[in-house]
Amino acid sequence: MMRFAKIGINNKVIDIVTVADADCQDANGKFDENLGVQFLERLTGWALWVASTEERFNAGTGCTWDAEHEVFKKPSPSPTWTFNYTTGEYDPPIDYPADYDTVKYNWNEDTQSWDVA
Repeated sequence: MMRFAKIGINNKVIDIVTVADADCQDANGKFDENLGVQFLERLTGWALWVASTEERFNAGTGCTWDAEHEVFKKPSPSPTWTFNYTTGEYDPPIDYPADYDTVKYNWNEDTQSWDVA
């Protein structure tokens, strides 16, 4: 089974569907994204589908498809955080505190700092 993201306005993921392997494999049994997209286009009439894979940081409803980098981006937790194309996560403008794993912190957008919760 392969997951595909339905892409809407502004490259937002508006749905996730699962497609049977047989509907997205070539004659040699190898995954072919184009075959899956064609299958979904015929089935739904919707033209814009993208395979959701770990390498693309797995899509979810509300994510954005970044076609230039071929990855799905979750919504940013804060406007000043930067998307990290290596990890698929957002990085804060200031590193996490050293004791972040043991002490609860909240990001303060106004002061651009970490506040103890």
